[in-house]
Amino acid sequence: MLPKRVHQRYLSIPYGVYGILLAVIFGAISVISWRNPEESPSVRMVIPIYLFSVYWVLVALCNIRTAVIATHEVRDIVWPFPVHIPRRTKRSAIRHCFVRGVTIMDEGTVLEDYNMVGVETLAGLQIDLSGPHNSIEEATQAAAEIAGILNIEIRDVSKTPTRREIFSRLLRLAFWAVIGFSTLFLGFEWEEVHHRTRHTATGVGLVSVRVQATNSGSR
Repeated sequence: MLPKRVHQRYLSIPYGVYGILLAVIFGAISVISWRNPEESPSVRMVIPIYLFSVYWVLVALCNIRTAVIATHEVRDIVWPFPVHIPRRTKRSAIRHCFVRGVTIMDEGTVLEDYNMVGVETLAGLQIDLSGPHNSIEEATQAAAEIAGILNIEIRDVSKTPTRREIFSRLLRLAFWAVIGFSTLFLGFEWEEVHHRTRHTATGVGLVSVRVQATNSGSR
């Protein structure tokens, strides 16, 4: 049996909108700083964090999550912009296929109501492979296809993150947070190096002028 490939967006559209707004804000700061180089913040301070925000705009707008379901394994790949290491789960580590209802509410109002389909490992990790599905019939059909390839049963489950899953998410969050803060420090360091270089060059120029003036006076 040929592997089944399921493609879906990595992040929903609102994340892309937030990313664009962030990029526009940093872009405006960059333009203002470039046109007024003597004012703060300098464009050198903004460029690193701006490039970082643009990367996440591309992630939010362009990234696709592809699930490859084969008889012997399940692969979860996010591309074209790397976000985390591709995940590969052997068939022997999978307990069952699941259909999970997701309801997002705010002050008693239902904002979103859909179904996700995936597999749950023996360790209790739930891996989403297909969705969101607006109807339970559509979700059940997708689950039947996945279960048929892996030769496993289908269960209705609730979302119960395992300690390993929570730790993995926190680790990824910490990784990208460190990179984000590093771009801020890089911008400050770039600006500091520029000021030191400019002051050194100014000092050397003044010394050169004074030496020339002294030489002219002695003549």
